[in-house]
Amino acid sequence: MHTNTIRQQASYLPDTAANTKKTSLIIRLALAAVLVVILAFMQSCSNKTMRGSSPGNQAYSGKIFKKNDRVLFAGNSITHGGRYHSYIWLYYMTRFPDQRFTILNGGVGGDVISNINYRLEEDIFTKKPNIINLTFGMNDSGYFQYMMSDPIKVSNSLVSKCDSVFKIVIDKLNKHPEIKKILMSGSPYDYNTKVIKNNRWEPKTATFERIVQLQIAAAKANKWPFIDIYHPMERLNNENQKTDSTFTLSGSGDRIHPESYGHLVWAYEYLLSQGLKGLPVADFTVDATQKKATAAINCTIGNIAGDQNKVSFDYLAKSLPFPIDEEKHNGDKQPASAALKYVPFTNDLNQEMIRVKNLSGKNYDLKIDGNVVGRFAAADLVTGVNLALIKT
Repeated sequence: MHTNTIRQQASYLPDTAANTKKTSLIIRLALAAVLVVILAFMQSCSNKTMRGSSPGNQAYSGKIFKKNDRVLFAGNSITHGGRYHSYIWLYYMTRFPDQRFTILNGGVGGDVISNINYRLEEDIFTKKPNIINLTFGMNDSGYFQYMMSDPIKVSNSLVSKCDSVFKIVIDKLNKHPEIKKILMSGSPYDYNTKVIKNNRWEPKTATFERIVQLQIAAAKANKWPFIDIYHPMERLNNENQKTDSTFTLSGSGDRIHPESYGHLVWAYEYLLSQGLKGLPVADFTVDATQKKATAAINCTIGNIAGDQNKVSFDYLAKSLPFPIDEEKHNGDKQPASAALKYVPFTNDLNQEMIRVKNLSGKNYDLKIDGNVVGRFAAADLVTGVNLALIKT
């Protein structure tokens, strides 16, 4: 049994709000029918405002983390590695910059549910979380045991032991009504991928599935939220392996530990479960003819001037887009950005839309702080350009 204790992490959010400056947009038509949009940081902004990302009275408000929450993720080495919940934190830091809260890493390498049970009192409750997110199953579903005895007997024994201890954990958790409990299935063990030849224990998959079903039943019985990571990632593995037998989200090195792109898929599924799909960073429309903002979600638009050939205005977003990590980290064959090939993260969770209508030209340059960052057709500006995709 590991005796490691949780590495408590202070709130990741900075002391100051992430987005405190206002942005001025100037749109003007040049000689070649080129639209120039200049974004410069300014200190004043006014007029059209509609909130869309404040976690006050929205439909998702009962599911998301709130200001001053202390959220502890309890699990095994996959949680201990810190990646999927760092992506979840990063989403919150950028989308809700004024909702400071704390994430605690409660993962310990090699843990099964019995290890988590042993350290509940001294290593988890002592951190005073008001939300505990519990996941287990990868180690509980066994490894080499299947080579030493009848696989069916091994599976039954593992599930029975897991179930018995899990009931003890549930009882301990229920003695803390002040703590919200969330059960979460883990990422799947990928027996099928051909990216490596070793670490293949066929019965493990069925055992893991049985443990996930225990978690689903427990969540229902106790009226706790259940977040399913196992099945969505398993479906993606199966679908992509039809055309690439070496594909896996579960870890190209061992079938067990996801790499950065797998963790971003995990975070994506988690955020969807919190009802955050479609919540924009910001979304606004400026009418060049009327010189007014006809829509502004989670942002402020003001000081509009110009005509069909040029229009300028101040723009202040209440949130920031999610920054996609394009660097490979230790153990990565692909960076986190590779996840965008497998899940619609951008469409569902990362939209900062600018729309300008009633322009007279055809093609326009978009400038930020005087630098051209893209060229767009007038029709595209009417439909909308996602500022989250623009690298500055």
